Amino acid sequence: MRGLTVLYCALTAIAACVPTKHPEPGIPAVKKCPKWPVVTSAECTTITCDLTMQPMISDTSMSCANGFLMIVDKNPATGMLEVDVIAYSASCKDGVWYDDDAGMLLTPTPPNPPVYVGCVP
Repeated sequence: MRGLTVLYCALTAIAACVPTKHPEPGIPAVKKCPKWPVVTSAECTTITCDLTMQPMISDTSMSCANGFLMIVDKNPATGMLEVDVIAYSASCKDGVWYDDDAGMLLTPTPPNPPVYVGCVP
């Protein structure tokens, strides 16, 4: 009987010392979208953009108060800046910008740096 008691105590002590991993609740890792700079007056000399209205850009969305948002990048053939995509607003999903209205990819594919964000006049 004494042997069973010792065995029971030993097993209880061993079980108490075995570390267990409990899953920790939380927000899963989310890829961030690229943060593109706002188009400046120098870039607006080659494209038509609204310098009086700055785009509203956060980690999760982009929009313009006056209407449409434009994504500007460099044409690899000419080296000139050009409007690549126009959208009403955009949302970041898994590290990629999407047009909120059409659900289409908003990120230029492939992006030809530099990439800027501006508002359509």
